[in-house]
Amino acid sequence: CHSSLRPGAASADGASSAARPAFTSEQTLARAEVGSRDEMDEFPSMGPFKPLSDDLIDYLVVERRLSERVVRKNNVRCKEQSNMSDGMVKMVPALVFLYYADGEIRASKIRTVNKGFYWVNHSPPATIFYGVDRLKGEQIDTIVITEGEIDKLSVDTALENAGLNNYGVISLPHGAGNVSGVLDDQALGGFGAKLALTDARRVLIATDCDPGGEDAAHKLADQIGYEKCERIRWGERQQWKDANETLVKEGREAILRDLRRGEEMTPPGMRSFDEYSMILNARMFEDPDTVLEGTAQNFTMRQLSEGYHPGWDNLERHYRVVPGEVTIVTGPPGSGKSEWLLSLVLNLCKRDVGKFLLFEFETTSTNLNLQLLEKRLEKRAEAMTDKDAIDEAITWLDKHILYKNDLGPDDDVLEIADQFFNECKERDERLFALVIDPFNFLTQPETGQTMNDTEVISEWLSKIKRFASEHKVHIFVVAHPTKNRSWVPENGKKGKNAGAPPAPSLYDIAGSAHWYNKTDMGIVVHRPLVEVDGQTCESHELVVDVQKVRNKEAGRLGKGAVRFGFDSEKRGYRAIDREAEFAGKPGR
Repeated sequence: CHSSLRPGAASADGASSAARPAFTSEQTLARAEVGSRDEMDEFPSMGPFKPLSDDLIDYLVVERRLSERVVRKNNVRCKEQSNMSDGMVKMVPALVFLYYADGEIRASKIRTVNKGFYWVNHSPPATIFYGVDRLKGEQIDTIVITEGEIDKLSVDTALENAGLNNYGVISLPHGAGNVSGVLDDQALGGFGAKLALTDARRVLIATDCDPGGEDAAHKLADQIGYEKCERIRWGERQQWKDANETLVKEGREAILRDLRRGEEMTPPGMRSFDEYSMILNARMFEDPDTVLEGTAQNFTMRQLSEGYHPGWDNLERHYRVVPGEVTIVTGPPGSGKSEWLLSLVLNLCKRDVGKFLLFEFETTSTNLNLQLLEKRLEKRAEAMTDKDAIDEAITWLDKHILYKNDLGPDDDVLEIADQFFNECKERDERLFALVIDPFNFLTQPETGQTMNDTEVISEWLSKIKRFASEHKVHIFVVAHPTKNRSWVPENGKKGKNAGAPPAPSLYDIAGSAHWYNKTDMGIVVHRPLVEVDGQTCESHELVVDVQKVRNKEAGRLGKGAVRFGFDSEKRGYRAIDREAEFAGKPGR
């Protein structure tokens, strides 16, 4: 949903319903051939609900671009509902979506002006698809499943005069939140839905194009059968979230266009050769630096396989940043992993690879801004005296980086990232990477509890891998290790001859061994011990161990192979090039 539901809503040019502008051709079509209100009310059972007011009809037809015939055919109603506004409780009209099955109202969803909703169950109460009665008929062989009622009505509007009488459109009753029981006669599959979905030749899954919608789409396909399901993505450049946004922004023909070009679905983690035919052909027969326009964000084959130089030659031998992959970074507390990762981000920004979205939870906005400014200008804050240079640096940082250092209890980092990704696409910009630092600050949106359960972590890592792969966005995740009782010293020795403090591995990250198993690249940041005036202490030298490399074209394993010194004046890391122990074979 994209705009507030309000009686007397202003149109795009600011005109209210009291002084409406002339309808566009789309709106004229939506109003055309509509009979009287009584003529269009097909269902006799109204319950306590009233016919739509003129203001709500204007909202649905003018602002949401729905066909008035479709609205009346689906018997959308209204109800006076209390609403808090300016400290006062007022009665305002709210939309009522009636859930019919076998011609009777089984449930009603009331949609209030602030986009909240609640259910009114009728006897007997039932959880059913919105529009399930519309699936009845021998001619229905293609079923469209949307995430919300207005999206269902949007698809109905596009199909109204298209002559596609073999299409049936239904909507999930609870959005992307609960999609179980699709083929269960006692649940969503009741009232003929199971039979219709089983007999359908094609099922077009048109849930929202965001992480929740993607998850729901795969859960639906898993129950219905991937072999008959197709994923619908909205917009010529897949830039719209749902069916109604497509209808509003591009019109009916755009919805028909997108329904015609559904993508075959495969279970998460499975890919067909056809998906990669473009990359394979480019790799074998074409210039590797040719842009692959069929991939997300239009990278070249070389960029998608070998990645980007990280800005330090000593690290580049072992690690390159590949679009669509996930890098896990861990290390002992205070080792400098966050500082080092920010330096890596700045290096990539200098190469103009795209925008970065930073979720930095262990620092304040002031400290983060100062930290980035120091790195950009390569000097301490107290040494910054040139206001023009400072302003220029701030403009440069603003061009490349967006950050957020707090989350609400219901915020989801992937939903925020998906929104920013789409905003970048609309501006013909590229979202190159996300940084989540640290993972330990995230909570489960459903419960508000920290994500420390093994299965929860596994599911979350699967989600970020899927997001990275589908959007071709690199994701850096900083994760804290457990206490150091199990850590292994750098040279494997114990006691005073250890030579370095115990360093964690990816298996030591709090919560689960999935951190090693599911990541593409894994990095451990730590500091060796040195003798200073007879005292043993941690060195200022930083060691970066590359402990996991899935893509051999983008790196190779290395223990102690990559070392850095921190330049306290320039506020960045300089490479220390020395021979060290190598593990694994070099990639191509």
